[in-house]
Amino acid sequence: TTIRYWHYLNIIIFIIVVIGSLVLVSLIIDRSITRPLRKTVMLADNMAQGDLSRKLDIYQHDEIGELAQSMNIMAEKIRLSYAQLEQQVAQRTASLRQTNVELENEIAERKQAEIALRDSQNKYKTLYESSPDAILLHGPDGCYQSCNTAALKLFGFKNQQECFAKSPGDISSEYQPDGQLSFVNAQALIAIAMKIGSYQFEWKC
Repeated sequence: TTIRYWHYLNIIIFIIVVIGSLVLVSLIIDRSITRPLRKTVMLADNMAQGDLSRKLDIYQHDEIGELAQSMNIMAEKIRLSYAQLEQQVAQRTASLRQTNVELENEIAERKQAEIALRDSQNKYKTLYESSPDAILLHGPDGCYQSCNTAALKLFGFKNQQECFAKSPGDISSEYQPDGQLSFVNAQALIAIAMKIGSYQFEWKC
């Protein structure tokens, strides 16, 4: 009976030692492997959600510690890249705003210029049409392109289309007072005016 008692006691002690060893090994594995890996997975999840502020604590210098260090380095690089990207976006946004302001100012200036041009054209048209002096405009080809009401009355044109078919030589005497042919003299004087911008002279029609 005593031998059996010690035999069972030894078996129980062995079982307790085995279970204790397994528990101890499990705790060691959990602390050195499972828990760091779980934290690494949590850090990866946080990084995927945009939270780059957290870091892993490194308690050991083995493969798990190297993995944690690599994760920390990667998170820091991503954080720096994200910060640089935000800075670039802010700079480009500011640049776009400045460009928009400049475009708005340019559009406003163009609108003002268009309004001023229309006003100038209206004033010119009013002066052109209401002038008591005959005014005829012609292009480089020598033919008239426009004339005011006074010119129509002075030269007896029925309308502006009839004026457009004429040239200075057609409404002038054959010769000018200086003895030159009107057609030839008109071309010479027109060439001078075109070259220097304007030219004033007397002409016999």
